[in-house]
Amino acid sequence: MPSLAAQPVAVSSTVTADTWLCTLFAAIGVAGAIFANTQWKKLGAAEGSSLSRDVDRSALLDNTKWFAQFLVIFNHFMFRNVSGVSLDTKTWLSGGEDFLYAMYSAEELVVNPLFCFVSGVVSQGAPSQRRLQRFAQYLVLPALLFVMVVRPLLWQFLISLDPTTLPTGFTTMIDQLSHLDTVTIPWYLQALIVWRASVYVLWAQLHPSVAFVGMVGVSCIAGYSTQLNLDHWGSGLGSATGYLPYFALGYVFPFGKVTQLVEKPSAPVSALIAVSIFCWAFWIVPSMFSEHALPDGHGTYDCCSTGEVFFKLSDLDRSLYWIRRLGRMTIDVIPTLLLVFTVLPRSETPLTYMGSHTLYSYLFHSAIHHWRDVITQALPIPVFTSPVVHVAVLLMHVPYCLGVLTMLTSSYFRMLFRWALTPDWASVFFEEPSKKRPAQLRSSDTRICLKQNRAGNQAAHVVVDSGRLTVRIGLAQPPEQQHSEWLVHNGARSVAHSELAGFFLLALCTW
Repeated sequence: MPSLAAQPVAVSSTVTADTWLCTLFAAIGVAGAIFANTQWKKLGAAEGSSLSRDVDRSALLDNTKWFAQFLVIFNHFMFRNVSGVSLDTKTWLSGGEDFLYAMYSAEELVVNPLFCFVSGVVSQGAPSQRRLQRFAQYLVLPALLFVMVVRPLLWQFLISLDPTTLPTGFTTMIDQLSHLDTVTIPWYLQALIVWRASVYVLWAQLHPSVAFVGMVGVSCIAGYSTQLNLDHWGSGLGSATGYLPYFALGYVFPFGKVTQLVEKPSAPVSALIAVSIFCWAFWIVPSMFSEHALPDGHGTYDCCSTGEVFFKLSDLDRSLYWIRRLGRMTIDVIPTLLLVFTVLPRSETPLTYMGSHTLYSYLFHSAIHHWRDVITQALPIPVFTSPVVHVAVLLMHVPYCLGVLTMLTSSYFRMLFRWALTPDWASVFFEEPSKKRPAQLRSSDTRICLKQNRAGNQAAHVVVDSGRLTVRIGLAQPPEQQHSEWLVHNGARSVAHSELAGFFLLALCTW
């Protein structure tokens, strides 16, 4: 790809301008971390290994999750065209390779740090038997079931709809079970497993400040571990160390307290901040650095597109390359925090429920992209070279990606693969026999609606999994509250409507 900025300019015979600029951003980041640490102590940040867990079912966190997953789906659509898998650059995006690559790189500044930050936030808290059980049951086990059963058995069928591929898929599944060394887990899922395991084993045993400094230090040092071949053990291990600073920031961040202190701006101000974030990622950062000057978090310093640049640097510049990782962290964190606390909605929306089910869309959206390619290649789409048309085509794919996300997180789709990605049945293997209880309702599948009836009683409606089970309980209401009427959640109806709207949106885009 042609460079989006000027070529590296040597300030001295050994150190480039990119290193000096990253040093400046790293210094800003260190100063900001020190200042934030002093302020967080005033907020009553938790001490030791028992960090605050006031974010268990935060609407803001769920909104952040689904929006980050939407960015992933949109980014992978662009990456498929940049890498030549999709052929839109031969029709309505003809000549737009550089524009697509610039958009893809701009999203990379936000989407992965955003996901890692949220994963760090939800990992806060001291290890417990219940948390270890949920880690094994709802993260490790779904990852293994997907890569060892679902993908080898059903993936070819999903992208071809040919029933004759099922016997071949069964053979592939048996072969993988007998050759576990060939099994590969999607990089982010593997990185998330490594991160959570490291929290329970090491980082939760340390003071939060010490853990944060340790994680950032491990990330900077591990980037040089080319002799250890981190990425040869699995892409997730290199990614877990590469993105460790973002996990670490979320792990020590007082999310609930900052949410209370930072007021949500008005809609025009939020829109202005969103435009500023786009300008920062699309224009400002690429104009400051040469192409591939910033390290890629997907692995060690010599991986991916930045590896060639790393090996061309002088010995002194390579020894200072860890500063670039610190500098990039500052560059990425600024738009990430602004996006979370000033742009995204903090209250329940019809799309908030999707934040609890992003694993489904993360693992299956590439199959929908494949079918989009099949349809678009079968259509007589004209060739367009105008940048205006290219922008319009990308905007047209925004509702398409939103429809993909809605469809894959809907209760109808989750019903097909719930046995693998939400294995509630595995609880029998984790609970002690004396403590086994009847099946429990999971909070992510429950919506509660409280209303006052005409008799002055409070009626509680518990709706499970978008309306499959409804329980009504009449509760006496104090006389002083009989004049009030309120709604805590009305999620079942909004979820059903948003799912139907998502299916209609996807069908319309396909048409």
